[in-house]
Amino acid sequence: MSFSSAFLEKIKTSVKISDIVSRHVNWDTKKSNLSKQDFWAPCPFHQEKTASFHVDDQKGFYYCFGCHAKGDAISFVKETENVNFIEAVEILAKEAGLQMPEQDPQAKEKSSYRDELFKIMDLSVRFYLRSLSSAKGARAREYINNRKLTSEIIDEFELGFAPNSRTELFDYLSDKNIPEQHIIDTGMCLRPDDGGAVYDRFRDRIMYPIRDSRGRCIAFGGRAMSQNANAKYLNSPETKLFDKGRSLYNFSAARSALRTQPSLIVAEGYMDVIALSQASFKASVAPLGTAITKDQLALIWRISPSPVVALDGDRAGVNAAYRLIDLALPLIETGKTIKFALMPEGYDPDDLIKERGRDAMQNLVDEAISLADLLWRRETEGLSLDNPEARAALDKKLDQALSNIRDRQLKYHYLQHFKDLKWTAFIKRPGKKFSGSQNIVIGGLAGAMPPLLGWTAVVGSIDPLPLLLVLLIFIWTPPHFWALAINKKDEYAKAGIPMMPVVKGIEYTKIQIVLYSILLMVVSLLLFATGYFGYLYLFGASLLGGIFIQKSWKLKKSDGADNSMSLFLYSIVYLTLIFVFMIADRAVITYV
Repeated sequence: MSFSSAFLEKIKTSVKISDIVSRHVNWDTKKSNLSKQDFWAPCPFHQEKTASFHVDDQKGFYYCFGCHAKGDAISFVKETENVNFIEAVEILAKEAGLQMPEQDPQAKEKSSYRDELFKIMDLSVRFYLRSLSSAKGARAREYINNRKLTSEIIDEFELGFAPNSRTELFDYLSDKNIPEQHIIDTGMCLRPDDGGAVYDRFRDRIMYPIRDSRGRCIAFGGRAMSQNANAKYLNSPETKLFDKGRSLYNFSAARSALRTQPSLIVAEGYMDVIALSQASFKASVAPLGTAITKDQLALIWRISPSPVVALDGDRAGVNAAYRLIDLALPLIETGKTIKFALMPEGYDPDDLIKERGRDAMQNLVDEAISLADLLWRRETEGLSLDNPEARAALDKKLDQALSNIRDRQLKYHYLQHFKDLKWTAFIKRPGKKFSGSQNIVIGGLAGAMPPLLGWTAVVGSIDPLPLLLVLLIFIWTPPHFWALAINKKDEYAKAGIPMMPVVKGIEYTKIQIVLYSILLMVVSLLLFATGYFGYLYLFGASLLGGIFIQKSWKLKKSDGADNSMSLFLYSIVYLTLIFVFMIADRAVITYV
């Protein structure tokens, strides 16, 4: 179907593109200028923290200065709703309250046919819901209850039951005066090859409706109640509505949930997604009984640039993750990748949440390893790297894998990453290191001794002043190095160095930094209180210490490693300037 330019222009002028986009982003209130209809937000098409995505209501377009995505309201709906051009126009026309142009007879017939198929699927959902609540669904309800699903989650996912009857669904639909062929075209019923009576595809199964990006039912998954069934899980066949390799279970709901949740989780099956959703991981999807396809990966990346894949913790799950690496490598680019949450042996997300709770799942998501690290694990699995031949074989395997990466810059960084890993694995031989998280505190004492050593060498005695200077440097050392360690946490972890952020976590380290910065202020003021320095030093120590505490607190309140390098660099300035104030103060006292 074609549309006149006048009709398309009327749509664009009847809806504000900012209203359409606002359903997928949060505007940057500082950068946006509402009076000029000028809006900025983090881009919905790639992962970023800054607001580089620009929407201009007056011109009716959007443009991202990061990934260079651009277009108008129609193209935005196409990309975010995963629909074709005609469907995008229909969505916007409905939004604007505009009547769609008359279709040509052929297009009208095609549209009416699809609408009929969607109607059949909707009626099937209702039929299965009713069957689950009937006497026939008692065993299915018992199974669902044993899975510890709440009534709210059952309703949310519209779980149903296909009775163990050859034609009950077909009879129900036929009573609605629906043509037999249309029922067959949905895949809900089948006609035998010998031309016999039509029969239901799903029988004696718990039913999971599969919906498209617009929330319309396009297919079903069915879980057999009988252990003797030919297939434990059975999906709808491919139809005019359903392309298994280009669909994802719970896609529409997951996309909406990503507005408030940071990570998209990709699980293996229906129950994993339902269990994750019940545990408040609403942004969860699953492929439909097969390995993730190229089209499904593109669909996933359309709503989340860095999804977390959580496959079952068995050999099959690990192998599936390894195969996904080969699929993803030619497709990844800057800002678009995959992470992996490695399930414990014998667990899937459903089992893990039931036995260990939501926090256990959250920890796995938080600690998800990168695509690069899983590739390294795959290529080094079972290898002994204590000889040149094994190392050469590893190099060959890595080079072969990386040859699939098309993004040159990304390939370079992968190479650098593997160089670091190889250094750790078989070049660098770390000696014995202090294994506790307080290594900097203990080691810092040695670094703080020079004032005492110098004083003793010149004066020939140990006095309180050099001891206070040692204490000052000693207290300064931990927050100085911990700030750097927060920023370089991953590097320290790979090298096996037990810095506090590695052992205790970043948030615990931030608290320690704040406490030490307060203690540093106290120690610095002792040098005034004991009479060694005057008011000029007091002013300098108070100012410098106050800034140190302020930066420490800012680091504590920030996300992740944000502001850690700012504190690290300032700590160098602090130590330099506080000694400058000491010298200046003594000069004033001596010569004025």
